[in-house]
Amino acid sequence: MRNNRPIRGIAMDKQKLTYLSADDFLAGVMGEAVDYQVKGLGWVKVRPLEYAEVQKLYSKYEKDVMALTFHVAVAGLAEPKLTGDQVTQLEKARAGVITDISKRIMELSGMSEAAELENLAGSGS
Repeated sequence: MRNNRPIRGIAMDKQKLTYLSADDFLAGVMGEAVDYQVKGLGWVKVRPLEYAEVQKLYSKYEKDVMALTFHVAVAGLAEPKLTGDQVTQLEKARAGVITDISKRIMELSGMSEAAELENLAGSGS
């Protein structure tokens, strides 16, 4: 409220607000790994990326969408856990599979690039 007037576009509820505890807040923002079905292959478990991971990936791959996509998929794949050699093999995978996994991880992580990747994939580029 400003000067005892509601802020435009925000309805003020007459009920008393209840705020989250620090523990509840942290549990909610951390996110959990979820099952994800890879079309034609089976199930994997993916997890949201932590803020620090996202920051590191963006700073390293900000101008290379494909590299960002790949490294998001690698970082967010919780099960199966891949060895270094297996990650190298994954570079030879079909791009669509990696993109699909990466998009789901980005959605879980709250990263806006998930929408951008959707547009990229749909445009045939």
